[in-house]
Amino acid sequence: MTAAIESPLPATPGPTSSDAGDITAAASSGWKLTLREFTKNKLAVTGVGILLFFVLFSFVGPLVYHSDQLNTNLLSTYQAPGGGYPLGTDSNGFDVLGRIMLGGQTSLEIGFIAALIATVIGTLWGAVAGLLGGMVDAVMMRVVDILLAIPFLLVVLIIAHRYGSNTWNLSLILGVFSWLVPARLIRGEVLTLRVRDFVSAARVMGGSKTHLIFRHLIPNAMGTVIVNITFQIADAILALAALSYLNFGVHYPNTDWGSQISDAQDALSNGYWWLVFPVGAALVLVVMAFNLIGDGLRDAVDVRLRKR
Repeated sequence: MTAAIESPLPATPGPTSSDAGDITAAASSGWKLTLREFTKNKLAVTGVGILLFFVLFSFVGPLVYHSDQLNTNLLSTYQAPGGGYPLGTDSNGFDVLGRIMLGGQTSLEIGFIAALIATVIGTLWGAVAGLLGGMVDAVMMRVVDILLAIPFLLVVLIIAHRYGSNTWNLSLILGVFSWLVPARLIRGEVLTLRVRDFVSAARVMGGSKTHLIFRHLIPNAMGTVIVNITFQIADAILALAALSYLNFGVHYPNTDWGSQISDAQDALSNGYWWLVFPVGAALVLVVMAFNLIGDGLRDAVDVRLRKR
């Protein structure tokens, strides 16, 4: 009989269901810690409240407060607040309150869509550059540097003039030209993550670059992604307002807050304050809300990372 030869190395156990459960529990605990720290930030919670108010105001408000935003009424132009018009009427006889609701829909929709497009492109670009490194990273980031040197507003104005200004076109234009900053942020995050033990272990186990990016790097950089997207939305809303002020925004029958400010730029000198201050306040409060939420998320994510 031949004696059995024992291996000098102990068998390495593979991942078990309990290990997977521990990882899931740790991730869940981390996000619970983030939420708890976020709710302690009174300014961030205030920002959430302001944003929730304007989302309901813009999308639910028209279902409660009905106004005609399609047909002009030249007999009711420049009516002061009161007499059936809580915020008065504009130069076309449109109810200003209903106009602000309609403009809020467009501004928020374009802000969210543009930020989503910019975040997806920037996250993928930065993750690939950070993981591959070397010459690939150098070339990819030089492309980002070159594009950052091009005046953003000038390019957007030319493209908006060429292809038209509707909700989808403006969202796509703003999103495609806003991914550069997220790309740099995610690339920097990936550069720190790719030397971590869990990434090295995944490499040793034969994980492909695609697997590393989508399974390990992007999920672990999600805190940075979520914080950045709030600032991206605020930037997109402001960029849309700038375009609209220059008459490159959406056109009748649609409207946005920037277009309303543009249309009312001579109103103050004529005493029609209600055409400027309410919509201006809405724009400022929404942008401020996103910035407060972003600051709160950033602080909460930092606390979570410190306590891991």
